[in-house]
Amino acid sequence: MLKRSIEYILKTALKISPIVLLKGARQVGKSTLAMSLSKNYIVLDDVSTRISAKDDPNRFIQNLEKPICIDEIQKAPELLESLKLYIDKHRKNGDFLITGSANILDMKAAKDTLAGRIIELIISSKLCKLM
Repeated sequence: MLKRSIEYILKTALKISPIVLLKGARQVGKSTLAMSLSKNYIVLDDVSTRISAKDDPNRFIQNLEKPICIDEIQKAPELLESLKLYIDKHRKNGDFLITGSANILDMKAAKDTLAGRIIELIISSKLCKLM
């Protein structure tokens, strides 16, 4: 197993921000790292989970047991506004670790929505070492 050099930075980010986005190319270890740090983990590759998230994003976010990792967030961008609303009412650092391979925050609306609420980290296969 590879130990990611970004792991310490990720743990620190979760202590100081309510949302941390771990993004990077496919197959660089985002999901593996996220699962190792989160006891509550959902992946939006699952069709029924994704449909539930898209149908009522506010209720979906509200009902999640926190802290939570939401993997593949780009598959339900509707969740970003709901994350903002939730954080504005219940701000607690480390509640949300979100992962994705797409540049979801490059959308202007997403940047406006999550400003001051998120730390974005980029993982690369070059940023790892043997454990």
